[in-house]
Amino acid sequence: MVFDGRGFARKIEEDLKKSGKLSGKKLLMISEDPENIYVKLKKECGERLGVEVEIKGFFDFAQNDIDEASGAMVQLPVKDKKVLDLIPLDKDVDGLRTGSKFLPAAVVAVEKILKEAEKSGAFYFDIFLKTAVVGAKG
Repeated sequence: MVFDGRGFARKIEEDLKKSGKLSGKKLLMISEDPENIYVKLKKECGERLGVEVEIKGFFDFAQNDIDEASGAMVQLPVKDKKVLDLIPLDKDVDGLRTGSKFLPAAVVAVEKILKEAEKSGAFYFDIFLKTAVVGAKG
């Protein structure tokens, strides 16, 4: 099976856009480097989905910025992980804190990819499995 990750990401983005779940939301992005390429890519994606994305440096944000946002993200790596503790669990959209109501993005992405592979008949996926083997040729 050849997996088209970009095409799959476009489909997820289209589905999210159609759902309207994110339209009108406000996301606070906190980063040591607001010019980081990943911060810029997340901002662009959020805006395509109708999310207002505000980027603040570590020393430029205040608690009321978090309070006014629908969700908050911290661009890793960070020198001081204490900044994560400032984000309420219900706004930790990256799922970086224990007890967050969100799962980490990598976990969700792997689960969605494996489910898509299962649909194609190339793989059997059970969310309760403890082990997965993924290989590449070449």
